[in-house]
Amino acid sequence: TSQYFANHYLSAADHYLKENLGNQAYVRYMDDMVLWSNDKEKLLEMGNKFNEYVSDNLLLTLKPFVFNFCKEGLPFLGYLIYPRQIQLLRASKQRLKNKLNYYTDKLENGNWGEQEYQRHILPLFAFALHSNSYALRKRILTKENAPTV
Repeated sequence: TSQYFANHYLSAADHYLKENLGNQAYVRYMDDMVLWSNDKEKLLEMGNKFNEYVSDNLLLTLKPFVFNFCKEGLPFLGYLIYPRQIQLLRASKQRLKNKLNYYTDKLENGNWGEQEYQRHILPLFAFALHSNSYALRKRILTKENAPTV
């Protein structure tokens, strides 16, 4: 329910940012927000106005602003976002490997059947599919790492 609440409650902020401040380069997932601009001063001005709106109208406090150059990549929701590609963060790669090993152990030990195993690993790979992770996924799914049931 929290994601529905966040989307409902913060939709006014989305509209304010896009319609009143005119920024189209904006992404929000739940309460994580990112604004893009080629002009740092414009971005800071927009951020301050947005912060004021959110504080006055929604009674919320934003985290401090973080500025970053696109060439350095933007860590966001488990990904590292560049202008022309998306990579998994190192922690996301490790989490994927750890969970896959844990799920594979459950399958091999007979705690899970193949359907239960599949139900758990599909979301892991669906998350990775949004990034440039073909080589990683291929390496993980080789016969050496595949379950031996």
